[in-house]
Amino acid sequence: MGRLRGQLEEQVKLATLRNGTRDGQLVMTEGVVTAKRGGGVPLIPLDTVEAEAQIQVASSSNSSPDHAFDRAWAETVLQGGVERLRAQYETEGRAALFAKLSPYLTRPVDRSGYAGSVQPLNLDANTVAAEVFRLRRRYRELVRAEVANTVATPAEIDSEMGYLVELLAK
Repeated sequence: MGRLRGQLEEQVKLATLRNGTRDGQLVMTEGVVTAKRGGGVPLIPLDTVEAEAQIQVASSSNSSPDHAFDRAWAETVLQGGVERLRAQYETEGRAALFAKLSPYLTRPVDRSGYAGSVQPLNLDANTVAAEVFRLRRRYRELVRAEVANTVATPAEIDSEMGYLVELLAK
């Protein structure tokens, strides 16, 4: 555990003991019931483990801050494409198919591996290959749409797509 995260946890424990509250619950103070800050509002957890891992990767690499920012942008664009694709498959009632085929979005095509991974779906290898092709094509379209949201003109989309691929190849 990182030092900062450990210190934050200690501060939260101390504040919890001092204030007599836990997770924004109501507290009795001199006969008056009061809500602590954020009471009744759902909490959004911070993923400190992932954040620390990203910081360590960024600090251990010899890349410039600009390059690290651009790479983070590229990963965010790709993740946005995956999330939109997942949502489409769920809307179509094909979430199980997406779950089995999504690892093939970024893996090299290996038709021999298809059979074992999608066996529970009772699909033959040719059908799986066609589904993977469609999945990748739709993913490419969604990533392109994500990139289109980050540029000023449609003429810049192709050059940004090329830059995205270049960033991820490094």
